[in-house]
Amino acid sequence: MNDHLEPLRAALVQAMLEHAVFDGWSEKSFQAAARDAGIEEGLAWLAAPRGAISLLERYIDGARTHMRAQLAAQDLAGRRIRDRIALAVRLWIDYFAAHREATRRAMTLLALPGHGALATRLMARAVDEMWRAIGDRSADFSFYTKRGLLAGVLSATFLYWLSDESADYVESWAFLDRRIDNVMAIMTARRKIEGLMEKLPSPFRLLARRSTSYSSGEHSSGGYSSTG
Repeated sequence: MNDHLEPLRAALVQAMLEHAVFDGWSEKSFQAAARDAGIEEGLAWLAAPRGAISLLERYIDGARTHMRAQLAAQDLAGRRIRDRIALAVRLWIDYFAAHREATRRAMTLLALPGHGALATRLMARAVDEMWRAIGDRSADFSFYTKRGLLAGVLSATFLYWLSDESADYVESWAFLDRRIDNVMAIMTARRKIEGLMEKLPSPFRLLARRSTSYSSGEHSSGGYSSTG
């Protein structure tokens, strides 16, 4: 997508949100959004080549920009990692609060088999942005572990939030805290296991020693060399 078309996309998304409540993220809603935004249909398709799907992707990706901007205004230095992550998730979800029904219709569409790859990409971009926004710079195996665990937390909390009718979504945030508690327990257990593994003899070293013994003719039955 060309950057100079971004203002058109933004206008289309805003218009689309009103129609998606009734007609979903469909071609019908896309055409109505173009009319409402005063954008000629051909130009609308140029700005959003996949029509409603392009606008849906632009809408959901907007949560990353919102979350990062809000986090930048926070003092994160004295906060625990779990508190930073909880805040990032809440800010990401908060972006959708003004259009919850249109968001629910978007999730329904993304749940269909044909859109699984897009749903995965959107989730991957969201959790990657969250870890980076709170200052995580890992590049080893934990990079993927952290993102995989957070994807589970984010998706579960988001689905819970979409049906939450509690005041100020307090039940959703309590649900989020419980999920993060589970993740932190998993990460703590993993660190302990890794610490124990580091203290064990390397199997490669043991194999190397055994190989050396065999090659020097020191192995035997009953304690005698096979060459004897």
